[in-house]
Amino acid sequence: MVSSSRRKVGDALEEWLTRIEHSIKPSMMQNWRDYAAYYVLPYIGQRDVQDINGAVCDAPIHQAARRRTSQSQAGKEADDAPGSCKTAYP
Repeated sequence: MVSSSRRKVGDALEEWLTRIEHSIKPSMMQNWRDYAAYYVLPYIGQRDVQDINGAVCDAPIHQAARRRTSQSQAGKEADDAPGSCKTAYP
């Protein structure tokens, strides 16, 4: 029987990136590290690897989509306001 591990996603990701670093271009490695730092680590970096499933991975994507939708809607409302450029000059 395999014992359960309390390994964190951030630790596992760092180990994997270090392991593959020699096999990819430095610019790609930097892109992946930047991506991980911005999109992965803030959301699930401190979570246990064994607790990660599809729903956990999807949550930040859905949150970002909701933010984009609300920002887009706020921009549209501003464009439709009386006196705005889009209203004055359609």
